[in-house]
Amino acid sequence: MHIKKLGYRTFIFIVFLLSFRSYAGYLSPDLNSDGAVHALMAHDLKLPEDLYYWGQNRLGSIVPILGHYLTKITSFSSIKSVSIVQFLFICLGYWVLANLFRNFLSKVIFALIWFFPTSIFSDLVRLAHPYAPQFCFIGIGIQLLLNFEAFSRNQNIYKNYFLIFISIIFIYASLWISDFSIIILMILNVTFLLYFLKEITKINVKICYSLTLLVANLVGVFFIIYAKSNSSFYYSEYTGLNNTQETWFIVKKIIDNTKHNILFQNNNLFLSLWTILVFVFTTFIIYIYVFKKINSQKIPKVFYIIMMNAILGLFIIILSKWVFINQGEPRYFIPIYILIWLSILVLIESTEGVIQKKMYGITLAIAIISCLTLPSYVFSLEKAEPKIQQMQEIKTLGQVGIIGDYWTSYLIGAINPELLAVTPHDKATVRCLKCVDRVIESEMIYLVKEQWLENFPNQIKQFNRDLEKVSSPINLGGYTLAAYKKKNKTN
Repeated sequence: MHIKKLGYRTFIFIVFLLSFRSYAGYLSPDLNSDGAVHALMAHDLKLPEDLYYWGQNRLGSIVPILGHYLTKITSFSSIKSVSIVQFLFICLGYWVLANLFRNFLSKVIFALIWFFPTSIFSDLVRLAHPYAPQFCFIGIGIQLLLNFEAFSRNQNIYKNYFLIFISIIFIYASLWISDFSIIILMILNVTFLLYFLKEITKINVKICYSLTLLVANLVGVFFIIYAKSNSSFYYSEYTGLNNTQETWFIVKKIIDNTKHNILFQNNNLFLSLWTILVFVFTTFIIYIYVFKKINSQKIPKVFYIIMMNAILGLFIIILSKWVFINQGEPRYFIPIYILIWLSILVLIESTEGVIQKKMYGITLAIAIISCLTLPSYVFSLEKAEPKIQQMQEIKTLGQVGIIGDYWTSYLIGAINPELLAVTPHDKATVRCLKCVDRVIESEMIYLVKEQWLENFPNQIKQFNRDLEKVSSPINLGGYTLAAYKKKNKTN
């Protein structure tokens, strides 16, 4: 038994290291501006204004907030700090969710799909995306619910109050990070209430438990209202619902992408094999359910909680106006990916004999092929050069302002936020208004040549300020830049 535990822990350690070296923001060759914003927020954090991601009234800033304080107490750069915090949540999230399983093989399979998610869902472990901290808090909330049921007959009633309160508070923390968690919040509230009604016999205890639940929800609601009231932007489309045509667009895109994968019409052989195996396994699940090969009495309650979350979540995502506006990108379905895997592994552990072996065999094959869908640098012995390292030359410009497009400006700023003041140009998505002020106040402002700027004009207006070119273009860190000064500074 000790050998099995040691082998499992060694495996998890290796998996964690491989994932960290490939996906941690400061080590990743694929770092983009979305992730860089976390580093910029951590450098210049302002609370309560920055309780949400810059320029939004959603996506709670737990990673930048903790990254800010990690930077304060260490010599780490802000990009390194937020990368470490993100992976701490990934590691903690795995540990919390893996505790739902008893079997080591379940934990191993979950480690593969968690640390090396299928290529279309790889944003699960990338900086800037909320899924790891969100599901870390969801996992804690579910574990506290299970502990409450286990100890509800305990004479220490104050401990039970604490478990109810903290469980709901963690789900609200998850809701702050991502609004998708509203589903599990409703499910957990209903689960607690049904348990109070059915299992608790004393009226006064029922009332006290219910009041505790109410107080926890009120605290959570007040915090969410407070956080949203301090955000500088409001997207009405984010909470809107699709019409029939828009809903069909998302459904059709899912069907078309699935068809292309099955027919090997993509550039990823293993993604096609993964999709086919998923269909095989789905068919197998339907077969054993129809022919009653699973004893439903052995299926734990947590399976139904997770599966209900997945089904309701899928409908909400398909109906979401925000998902439609973003063309139904696969990353929005990452919560469904996680929930389906959790429910499947919980279900497998409720089976036995040949059925269980077959289910484990197929899911292990799916998990392994899932890893092979990822870029070759993830498992290569030769480490890919981090994006942040590729751009280090730009630091030689010193204390300057930089204006580019969205996908470049914030990324450049993450190199050294103390030196480089950055903002997208005034026709792009500008997430940080205070960053604009800092750029415009700079003595020297560099413009980055991209689609928004095909050549460097002698004069250009940005943010109602006239800029005049003062140097020839230079190439640094893979970008072409030219220096400008404000006209009123030189005339």
